[in-house]
Amino acid sequence: MYLKTTRQLGGVALAALSFGACDQIPGTEAYARRVAEQRVAQLLLDPESAVFSDIESYGAQHERVCGVVNGRNRMGGYAEPVRFVSSPSLTALDQNNPEDDPVEACLFEAATAFYCSEQPGPAIETAGCL
Repeated sequence: MYLKTTRQLGGVALAALSFGACDQIPGTEAYARRVAEQRVAQLLLDPESAVFSDIESYGAQHERVCGVVNGRNRMGGYAEPVRFVSSPSLTALDQNNPEDDPVEACLFEAATAFYCSEQPGPAIETAGCL
């Protein structure tokens, strides 16, 4: 009985390790999410403090990832969460105050429409932001 139980537990542990390594395999959702989180975190003041939520991936290879991130500000507290978009060609954070830079806000909305859906929207160049 002991040998059989040990063998069963070993199989469960091996399966758990196999699933945990999915973030190392390109084309998997776990891999796309890990890469996107690394890219987005680097845009924050304190990359180590990044907390992600509402993450969705799009595309056949999950190459487009969108969600929300929060990180520590200069005072050491957490700032207001912001939306993000990440793909192999673009990684961008939304701004909290669209009035500060309306063109930048428009470009982020265009990027969201383009990258954050199963059927990409119009190209950013045709968004009418400039």
